[in-house]
Amino acid sequence: MAACAVLSATAVPVAAAADVAPTRPAVSLRAELSAQTGTTALAVGGPDRFAARPLRGILGPLGSLVVNRGLQTQFSDGSGIRVARTFPAAPDGAGLWQLLSPSSDTLLARARGGSAPLSPARAEGRATLRGTVRLGANDCAGFRGGVRTLDLDRATLLPLRIRTQRAGARAEVVTLAPRALNRPLPAAAFRPAGPIGAGDVRDDQGFRRTSPAAAARNLPYTPQLPAVVPDGFALAISGWAPRSDTTGAEGSIPPRRSLFQAVYARGWERIEVTQRASGGRGWPDDPFGVECGRLSRTAVTVDGAPATFGIGPEIPPHLYWRDGAVLNTLSGPFPAATLVEIAESLTPIAAS
Repeated sequence: MAACAVLSATAVPVAAAADVAPTRPAVSLRAELSAQTGTTALAVGGPDRFAARPLRGILGPLGSLVVNRGLQTQFSDGSGIRVARTFPAAPDGAGLWQLLSPSSDTLLARARGGSAPLSPARAEGRATLRGTVRLGANDCAGFRGGVRTLDLDRATLLPLRIRTQRAGARAEVVTLAPRALNRPLPAAAFRPAGPIGAGDVRDDQGFRRTSPAAAARNLPYTPQLPAVVPDGFALAISGWAPRSDTTGAEGSIPPRRSLFQAVYARGWERIEVTQRASGGRGWPDDPFGVECGRLSRTAVTVDGAPATFGIGPEIPPHLYWRDGAVLNTLSGPFPAATLVEIAESLTPIAAS
């Protein structure tokens, strides 16, 4: 069995509130990502396989980054980092599009919940849906408040153009020019830019990519998967680790034991499920929190248990709650009502 198998989903569709769905989900593609500071070539082979290689200048924090089914290598400023068995799901890990366009999930969730309009427009020669996300001030980074305008491709919902305008600063524009949509990509597209040197950083997060049933045999609790997900989503990644990563603002929540994660994908969109042993304690704070990050929280319930829905301009919509011996999170580009519906469908995995 391959280290990362694409797993079939058993969940049935659930209609999302005011659903905005892609007509052509982008599973794989090549693209150029451009900004004032540089241009980067992207190759995306699925939710757990992507590469970013600078063509001109430096674009954001990516450098030369390759993630190939759990093995991450990155080169920047002459130094390298190798991370094995990476966490695929938030709040412990992050996918490519969360790094490139952290406001996309928020905009889609608000549009699907009816609180943010999307208007027909055009960008980069394509039909788009245009919407805005208000950005709060960030005193830590010295940023003032502003507005981020996103143009999402009408067919794929890929972020084709992202314009960020903060008070007192020049507008920053990032564009994405996709091509070779859903065509096979060669293995060479996901080879690291070079070898990791003796003095470079090496790490192993310990996440074993395997089937849900195989993961269940290694955990002291019975993990659960949703029985219902929005139409088009399918289970793409699952597995377990002996320990989670630190989470929360400034790493304020220490690792917990016995982590289970599952990622459902529809093109670039992701619904991410995580569970970990509670140790008899609830979440001390929001595990998705970031230092000085703007985050709003709303009290909700999941099957009668207290839970919290969180969302921010650059923080994905998410739920977190305790269910006895297990701490749960569920995140994705949907409003609270849809995430609660998915959470309430969680069903124990039958170990094989």
